[in-house]
Amino acid sequence: MPRTDFSGTIVDLVTPFRSGELDQAGLSLLLEWQIQCGIEGLLVCGEAGESHCLSMEERQTVIATAVEVARGRVPVLVGVVANCTDKAIVLVEQARAARADGVVLTLPYYNKPAREGVLRHVTAVSLRAGLPVLVLSRPAASMMPIDAAFVAQLRGLPNLCGIVDCGPDPFHAIAEYGDDAAGLGLFYGDDQAGSASCAGAAGFVSWIANVSPRLATSLHHAASGGNLKAARLLHSRLTPLFDAMKRDHPVSTLKQALAYVFGIDAQVRLPLLPVESQNLPELRQALSLVGLSTDLSFLSAVAIASGGGLRCRL
Repeated sequence: MPRTDFSGTIVDLVTPFRSGELDQAGLSLLLEWQIQCGIEGLLVCGEAGESHCLSMEERQTVIATAVEVARGRVPVLVGVVANCTDKAIVLVEQARAARADGVVLTLPYYNKPAREGVLRHVTAVSLRAGLPVLVLSRPAASMMPIDAAFVAQLRGLPNLCGIVDCGPDPFHAIAEYGDDAAGLGLFYGDDQAGSASCAGAAGFVSWIANVSPRLATSLHHAASGGNLKAARLLHSRLTPLFDAMKRDHPVSTLKQALAYVFGIDAQVRLPLLPVESQNLPELRQALSLVGLSTDLSFLSAVAIASGGGLRCRL
């Protein structure tokens, strides 16, 4: 049976490529490394996973690999990033058939549907899902923040189990939802938006955890446990990486950082571009300031794999 106990830090995982193709071996190692580092959930084919650039066959391979590697140790969630309701339903059905534990449904973007259209979109997907659904709101893309009134309309939909708020002030959102969010897990989804203050959230959908899963997980544990001083210190420690992610596209930056600290190829697919060469020294410096090694090659990572996983150096 699919899991519904989603909580803690969930990594929105990048999709590694090599020579223009899906790097399945690199993906398997990356997934195992994340689990060994204490990550509490895996989100594949999501926003950070370049989902728009994956074929249906590649999505199938990514999901199946994640389910196989996780072996029930942590939940596997699948991103449903589509502004067409029929396509979103197809993607959900694919995730269910692959035995994923749930999906993260991003609100429609670009075509900017009316509020009622968004509600009908979420309702249609939820009714057909057959597995737990988290709704993700990124107002910068969807142009529609989730407010308390909208949450009240969503509550009670079958299969809907939580909300991922990627707005600029998730702490305010937690307070605003109040009783309207009863029964729904509330996650924050912007690493840089004052996450150290989000003590009321059920979890954290993190991009920065791609590179630093231990620090990202520790940050959420500190915040959820009410140790805001420790949470702010951890957030401050990650600031050099946050700054680096502002210089180029964050997915390109994460992949280049992983190339340094883990050894996967830094390839991205058009229309994304690699990190500009003049920004590479600053990225390496940022990784050093955070305390991450930049000399671990891919072959070295394979060599230290043992006991079903990697001995994490981070």
